[in-house]
Amino acid sequence: MKQIIIGTAGHIDHGKTSIVKKLTGVNTDILRNEIARGMTIDLGFAFMSNEITIIDVPGHEKFIRNMVAGVNSIDIGLLVVSADDGIMPQTKEHFDILSYLKIPYGIVALNKIDLVDDEDWLNLIEHDIRRLLKNSFMENAPIIRVSTKNNFGIEKLKKNINLISKQNFNKKDRGFFRLPVDRAFSLKGFGTIATGSVSSGKITVGKNIQILPVGVQSKIRGMQTHKKEVKTIKIGERVAINLSNIDKENIKRGSQIIEEGYVKNSQLFLAEITLNKKNKRFIKNNQRLRIHINTDEVLCRVQLINKSKKILAGETNKVLIKLEKEIPIIIDDLFILRFYSPQETIGGGKVLITIPQNEKKIYFKNLKTIHSSNKDNRLKMLFTLYKNNPKKISEWIKIWNMSSNKIKELFNQFDSVYFGSEENNYVTLNSEIQNQQKEYLDYLSINLENNKNQKYFSKAEVFKNLNYNESLFNYITSILVKKNKIKIKNGKITLFNYKLNLNPQDEKNLKKLNLIIKSYNFSPPEIKILSKEIDIDFKKLIDLLFILLDQGSVVRITNDIWINNNKIEELKNKIKLKYQNNLEFTVSDIKEMAGISRKYAIPILEFFDKQNFTIRFNNIRKLK
Repeated sequence: MKQIIIGTAGHIDHGKTSIVKKLTGVNTDILRNEIARGMTIDLGFAFMSNEITIIDVPGHEKFIRNMVAGVNSIDIGLLVVSADDGIMPQTKEHFDILSYLKIPYGIVALNKIDLVDDEDWLNLIEHDIRRLLKNSFMENAPIIRVSTKNNFGIEKLKKNINLISKQNFNKKDRGFFRLPVDRAFSLKGFGTIATGSVSSGKITVGKNIQILPVGVQSKIRGMQTHKKEVKTIKIGERVAINLSNIDKENIKRGSQIIEEGYVKNSQLFLAEITLNKKNKRFIKNNQRLRIHINTDEVLCRVQLINKSKKILAGETNKVLIKLEKEIPIIIDDLFILRFYSPQETIGGGKVLITIPQNEKKIYFKNLKTIHSSNKDNRLKMLFTLYKNNPKKISEWIKIWNMSSNKIKELFNQFDSVYFGSEENNYVTLNSEIQNQQKEYLDYLSINLENNKNQKYFSKAEVFKNLNYNESLFNYITSILVKKNKIKIKNGKITLFNYKLNLNPQDEKNLKKLNLIIKSYNFSPPEIKILSKEIDIDFKKLIDLLFILLDQGSVVRITNDIWINNNKIEELKNKIKLKYQNNLEFTVSDIKEMAGISRKYAIPILEFFDKQNFTIRFNNIRKLK
């Protein structure tokens, strides 16, 4: 069953609450001082039917913050104008707020017509209303003449509301539960109750949730909608939620009840704002303003990111907004901006991207490329921003505020690539992977060209210089190995078909080194001693050793022990011959067989273990 939420709007004392009472039979002025003063201070709630909820908002300029909290999630704006007063300051301000929050539909109640006998005056007021609504979402909204005193037009107003409520509202569901709280209170025998309108997803009784911005965990004990107990609620519904194990101090208007893992608190975000063209004031760089977002009100600073020093009335600009406290914000959240003092609505806007505090520098460097109003373009630009340090799916969920399934659907539109383990599932663009393969090969080619006597580079060195994160580096490396573009030996990398052209002196040293290693059998000296014996520097010796390794002349037992390959094969054959048929042997047996000390016998056997030639059981070994 589709539920529709209507929010009233209009100047103080134009009869919003009286109209709600006529439509629902409920007086939403529930606070004693509201009834005594004859005006609405906070939000009131009433049900017109099982499908339609009405939120009655205050009209006084002092309580705009309450008004914005109430209309943030409505489907239909009910703009109330008194026939005797006509359009007043809060009529205009409330209408602007409805426009900035992109409320899809609207209807006008021209109230108190019993106070006006002049038809020409009523026509003039209707004309003024049409001028106000021109070129807006309410341009073609019906204007219904009503009187709450004699019930004139009330049935016609109901009929029009019911007609509009049958429209398709296309509410955007992000795939996870989110409810901005507009009221929270304690009820004896129940505990903490929070109310609000579900802006995304669905949830059932018994589910665990998170309260942001405090980050406290809780569980849904029970739920009511339209005064009925329910097990499940979904997007677009008004609900009262009974929460377990949470103090009222941890939840209030402005808090959000959210499924854990989808939203994080933010203090800085990129936004697109539009200033009211009717307002003659402007915004200066770093000006302090009030921002009303979801059901919260926060002080903020607005920083201009273009070269202009101010934003004028009617202009639309991209800005950075820094809040004075962290709150839960997601991409595409709509908000209202008001001056700090005097409090006056100046414009509205939309969140484009939230910016993590620990990644401010990389975002600030790329603001000009990521501030596109088009969401798909922004996502592609963020992919590029993170090309060397791709994000996991779980991280993208919090950046883009979508469920795993929905965000994968979005990624798949961009020819995305997934890699890593199931727990650490990274995603990036296929085009970036192609570019990075070329970058990787170019790096090797250039460095091989600049180091003609060096065939291999350590994996750690390549990793450091390419500046990829470890998962991406391993993924690109595996692709290039499979494509026979590179090869890896003992942690060293080179191009697959690269052939080293040594100068005569290096050729001479290479032959000398090979003969010396062979002459030491299984007990070669440390490579620092080899370096002195051949009279070449240490780095050059390492390069020559890896050339011999690549040629198959030597085996690297450890970083410091290099043995002639033929000698190692001879030893393996002796071991196979003597200890076949599952016979056991020890380090001492190999010491005696090869005529070497434990210093060499132990690392040689450990090398055989790694090769799966032998297998160790405590202090004994067998052939594998």
